[in-house]
Amino acid sequence: GTSRADGDGDSVRNFNQGIYPINQVDNTIFIKLTSTASMSHLGKFQIFGYITSAGSGGDSEISFRADRNGSPQGITTSTETQVAFTNEVFDLGGKFDTSTYRFTPGAGRYLLTATILLNTITNAIGHVYIRKNGVTIATCKEYTSDGSAGTGDYINLTVTIIAEANSTDYFDVWVYHDDGGPRTLSGTVSETWFAGCKI
Repeated sequence: GTSRADGDGDSVRNFNQGIYPINQVDNTIFIKLTSTASMSHLGKFQIFGYITSAGSGGDSEISFRADRNGSPQGITTSTETQVAFTNEVFDLGGKFDTSTYRFTPGAGRYLLTATILLNTITNAIGHVYIRKNGVTIATCKEYTSDGSAGTGDYINLTVTIIAEANSTDYFDVWVYHDDGGPRTLSGTVSETWFAGCKI
């Protein structure tokens, strides 16, 4: 590129467009000068332009959060039931499907968390599961025994896992309870949700 002086009298060198690796430890950018560049150009640089996502070997961000947007879901007793996350709060990378309620992110390692709240539960066990290709890989369960089922009785469960995936693996969330009849899964967005990101 060419050199010029800026308003402070410092030398400014223009570099051609190219790929400059980012140090993932401190996010610095290393610029390799060619043999024709004078050592006087080494030192502090200001970069004018923009940084795009990496080329080969790079990844765009993959992350999502889904919920039921306020709508409750009926859960039959003693039946493992998939949670129908019908609303995307965000879905960077487009890997969550609101018709299958599955996260199919592609190859990588992911942090996944699911939270559920089952209402009107008494003398029963509640479970929440994260499944990978239909197989449970993480679960959380709680037993409640307050003696009477009232409107304020509930089970609130959260499960988190770091999981690896290949190009076709998918993840979803299931719930279970063994109370005496159908119960309601809260649709409140802060009480029942599923989220994940690539790490």
